Amino acid sequence: MKRTAKFWIGAALALCFALAAPKALAAGGEESEDLSWDQVIEDFLAEYEAEEGQITIGYYNTVTGEEHYYDPDRYMITGSMFKVPLSMAIADRAAAGEIDLEKDTAGGFRYETLIEGAIIDSNNEYARILWTDLGGYQPYRRLIAPIMGEDPDTVDEKFYENNFFTARQMISCLKKLYGDPERYQFIIDLMKQAEPKKYFRSHEDRYEVAHKYGWLADDSQGLLYLNDCGIIYTGDPYLLVCFTAGAGEQPYALVGNLCPLMSDYTQDQYKQRTEAEAAAEAERLRNEAQKAFEEAGLREPEGAQQEDAKEHKPLSRTLVLALLFVLCAGLTVVAEVRSGSFDWKRLLLAVACILAGLFFWLNFMSGGGG
Repeated sequence: MKRTAKFWIGAALALCFALAAPKALAAGGEESEDLSWDQVIEDFLAEYEAEEGQITIGYYNTVTGEEHYYDPDRYMITGSMFKVPLSMAIADRAAAGEIDLEKDTAGGFRYETLIEGAIIDSNNEYARILWTDLGGYQPYRRLIAPIMGEDPDTVDEKFYENNFFTARQMISCLKKLYGDPERYQFIIDLMKQAEPKKYFRSHEDRYEVAHKYGWLADDSQGLLYLNDCGIIYTGDPYLLVCFTAGAGEQPYALVGNLCPLMSDYTQDQYKQRTEAEAAAEAERLRNEAQKAFEEAGLREPEGAQQEDAKEHKPLSRTLVLALLFVLCAGLTVVAEVRSGSFDWKRLLLAVACILAGLFFWLNFMSGGGG
């Protein structure tokens, strides 16, 4: 009887994992159109009639490492986005034990007050105090070059010319910011408080966003430079940078709608990856269960199988049926609850179908019928 029980347990596991696998594949719902990042951005920019030289974009998935750019090495007027690497440079000094952000001061203000005002309120005077404390404007630019992924001795001269960054440099900055929460988390927390209804956050209210915007109106040329950079906490948190220079007639709409577009793209990639991982895991479990099934069958001597079948056929079938029913019904309940639309009638119908299927399998497919 013990050997027969082992045999049936192996069979039960194999059946249950076979039933669970399709649920894992379908968990994410219908598949969405699989467009490349480049195609998504190309269609988006065409919609806003943005021309070459008017916009640069950087994207990085912090989980998968997927990275994309549009015109990544063009230097653009940064606006107040420079206050992110500036604050990080001050945080580096604090991490090295040179200053205490809560106690020490510069220009008559505590460092934490200066950083908070620079990030949340985009206070330019506070930012000037901070870079002056670092030795002046040019020394500050040399100091932040490594944060921007550049060698201060070999970086393009335009980096020192004025307040210019590229999309690639800004993504490098955000990588360091996101990748060292022990040092920089307080800056990220401040970015989560900045402009909750504008820029990247103007149309993205589904996911948490930590961002730092920047803008500059050049009345002499009639140009508006409008930018943002941030961390968007979708299933896979991603980094996004966008610089614009007179991009079309709706720069605010362009910058604002880019964020939810990239969130949708990232979530689609996340869904596809997690579904593939779930399918692979279900396949692995199914193979293990099948192996247990085969091992249990091989170890069961033929004579003992026949003897046990004669002596314990009614009892073993009842036990196996009960075990299979409980496991399959449990899987059905879990799937029903996770669907977000629990319905008792649908659940009872599913359980009845499972029960009928199990009777059929035990009596006709398991070799024990008649």
